[in-house]
Amino acid sequence: MERSLETESGILRYRCDRKRVKNINVRIDREGQVLVSYPAGCPLSAVEAFLRQKSRWIARAQERMARRAAQAQQPRHVQTGERVELLGKPYTLRICQALPPVASEPDGPGLAWEGILFLKVEDPAREESRKAAFARFVDCCSARVFADANDQVAPLFAPLGVPRAEVRGRRMTARWGTCHTQKGQITLNKFLLHLPRQCLCGVLVHEYAHFLYPDHGERFWALVRHLDPQNPQTETLLRGYSPHF
Repeated sequence: MERSLETESGILRYRCDRKRVKNINVRIDREGQVLVSYPAGCPLSAVEAFLRQKSRWIARAQERMARRAAQAQQPRHVQTGERVELLGKPYTLRICQALPPVASEPDGPGLAWEGILFLKVEDPAREESRKAAFARFVDCCSARVFADANDQVAPLFAPLGVPRAEVRGRRMTARWGTCHTQKGQITLNKFLLHLPRQCLCGVLVHEYAHFLYPDHGERFWALVRHLDPQNPQTETLLRGYSPHF
């Protein structure tokens, strides 16, 4: 049974199953999904209290997985000729020591221009230097792109009394996004930078809707699909990707 719970660390999504166990058990699988088993006769309120108590531990464990996934999912060599997708569009990576003088503004050490992603690297011969430059580009580009998406989505919720959220990016292993309703924060998986923009905005609508409905009940989905009519197609697109970074 898929459930969600608001905790001090944000909205916690987990799978909950009654099993032949003596105590409440929490496990985080390789994908970062939270799996809970609990004994017969144990009320869900006790499970929720237990999860709230363990929420910081769960968040730290998922962060560790996110860091491992980020290392594993970096481009293999970050070298000229590799393919990189930005908002679903293909770019060919070109390593350089100076960015070309074009009208477009760079994102840190990177510049996407006419199908080419120019990446400025101080020491192109060192793979570590190339990977560090690519990571900085992802940080800078995702911050800009996520802010643009927030400009588009936040006004949809303003008439419903939901203030503009602070949107941040993070490398995540099991989720496309999380929200912290008490702090007014939404955190998005930086891997969304590589997916079609429809996916990014769809995830952002999903997280904003949690400010009104913390669960995934009928009213939640009715609101999401009212504000984002493309939601069914977006969900299908997202299922074709892994949220690993």
